[in-house]
This record gives sequence, C-alpha cells and structure tokens, in this order.
Amino acid sequence: MYRIGLDIGIKSVGWSVLDCNDKGEPIGILMLGSRIFDAAEQPKTGASLAMPRRLARGNRRRLRRKSARLSYIRKLFEKNGIFIFDESETQIKSALRDMDVLAKRAEALDSRITEEEFARVLYSIARYRGFKSNRKSGASAEDGALISAIAGNKQKIEEKGYRTVGEYLFKEYENKGLPVHNRGDRYDMCIARDDL
Repeated sequence: MYRIGLDIGIKSVGWSVLDCNDKGEPIGILMLGSRIFDAAEQPKTGASLAMPRRLARGNRRRLRRKSARLSYIRKLFEKNGIFIFDESETQIKSALRDMDVLAKRAEALDSRITEEEFARVLYSIARYRGFKSNRKSGASAEDGALISAIAGNKQKIEEKGYRTVGEYLFKEYENKGLPVHNRGDRYDMCIARDDL
C-alpha cells in the first residue's frame, strides 16, 4: 500500500510516494522529487501570459450579454404592443441622445410620461445597468475605487433624500451642466446594480 503526495506551485511540481502499513499510515518514503519550469508570466512585469486573452474574452462576453439583453428588452416591448424599436441600434442611440433620459426619469416620479418615453427610459437603464463585481477572489485597487464611489453616491442619495438614482444624477450633475459619465480612471458616476 502506498500514498502519493503532490505540491503543485506556479513554477514547480513536487511529488513523493510514501510506503504505508496495512492501516494506511505512512512508514517510509519510497521516492520523491520535483520538476521546476518557467512560470507562465511576463519575466519583467510578472503579469500573466493569459491576461490579454482573458481580457479579450471578458470583453466579448460583456458585449454579447449586452446585445442579448437589449434584444430581449426590444422583443419584450414588441410583445406588449410597444413598437418603438423598429429602428436600428444606431437610430435608437440617436433617439436616446435626442431625448433627455435623466430628465424624463426625474419627471416620471411626479407626472405621467408617454409610453414611448417610458420604453426609452427602461431601454437606457438596460444599457447602463450599474456595477456588479464578478471577481471571484480578492479585490483590486480598481475595485476599491469603484466600491468607494458607489458607497459615496449611495450616501449622497440618502442624505439629500433623492427617491431614485435617475433623480440624483439629473439634479446633482446633468441639471448643473456636469458630466454624467465616468472619465478615464475616475469612477464618480458608478452606481450599484441593486440601487439602479
């Protein structure tokens, strides 16, 4: 009877074969060794060789999911008799630019908006649906900036008594002529998906 032990690392694999008694308890070492190989990383930076592929795959997934989500919402509206999405995606983006979506979101809290305006508001929310981390391990510095921006926005919404994220973004930024989208590595406009 014997046992095999493995120590698998990023640059090496260690192994041993232990001789065992009838109860399965180790009584001696039969063989052991290790294999050392080059790490799968950039020698100068230590970055993973797979990182460019992983980032490209993540972008493809994000774009595919967004396209499927927007296609689904268009079909949902058509199924319910709202036929405003017969246009191409470019025409829809143009129509959303022509209509001040944030102003409509704030307006809709206190007065009725048209069915078309309501559909365009929902479509816009589906396009920019907030941040949700899909990270499986520890947080990065970028996640820290995102999370603190989200917490700050949530606190401002509660302190100033805004009823929705749309009302907050309209009254605090767009109405004052300030940009409503993130620029570069700033995450001031990040909102949690649950809050949205």
